[in-house]
Amino acid sequence: MPSLATVAFATAKRNIITDLKYKTDFLIQATWSLVNVLAFAFLGFAVGQGDSEYAPKYTMSLFFVASAAYWTLFSAPFEEASVALREETQRGTMGFLVTNDVNPFSIMLARYVSSAFKFLIVFLGAIFPVLFFISYQGKPMLPVSLSEFFLLLLLFLNTYLFVMACSILIGSLGLIFKNTQTISRIILYSLRIISTYFTPLAAFALFMPSLPRFMFYVPVTLGLEGMRQILILHTLQSPYDPYLLVIPISFLISLLLLLVSKIVVDKLTLKALRAGTLEFY
Repeated sequence: MPSLATVAFATAKRNIITDLKYKTDFLIQATWSLVNVLAFAFLGFAVGQGDSEYAPKYTMSLFFVASAAYWTLFSAPFEEASVALREETQRGTMGFLVTNDVNPFSIMLARYVSSAFKFLIVFLGAIFPVLFFISYQGKPMLPVSLSEFFLLLLLFLNTYLFVMACSILIGSLGLIFKNTQTISRIILYSLRIISTYFTPLAAFALFMPSLPRFMFYVPVTLGLEGMRQILILHTLQSPYDPYLLVIPISFLISLLLLLVSKIVVDKLTLKALRAGTLEFY
């Protein structure tokens, strides 16, 4: 019996090849990602400077551009992985995959990996050049040292694992409820709001004084706010606890959630098998 890693890799490779064959769709996705970043840049220019207690000291244009660029890497993989089981069921391939030792967890994992690879290409091809031409205090919105690069890489990897776990958890509901697109959009929308850092603090920090420090440990918030700290301010200092403390704890949150998602998928798969509804849409 092939291992989970082998199955996931093979399925991801198939998905990547399939995705890249659809050149028109790929071009549209890249164009839309670029337009999205530029639109938020212009929105930021219109807003100007935030003036609340938790607003960034730099312009809102930089704030929005960083957010749009960050979620270019993670939004589509989340959406595609969370509906992967539904798509396989609609194609009539779910029963075939399961009987050939491809379990639902590996299907969603492979879909997430392949989509993340595709949007990494989109990011490097469409978004990276934009960040190169945007600067703050004479420095571009790109890492200017190896330390910045590796810290940013760690933050992105942490977000990658966390968003993967969230998408698999939501996708696992498709084993029971079959249509989870609305739930997927709600969760993604919530994650994007949480990750802004500024929005939840402006709304709730008055009632929860420890919220700024607590939120910095949430992987999506740590990833986006850390990205802003690195690419805009070019500082390696966390605004609260040191990264040496924050990153391991945040990684632990991501890994625990991924483990929980594996357990939930296995239990729901068994339940669907017993009910005889696994391969029916």
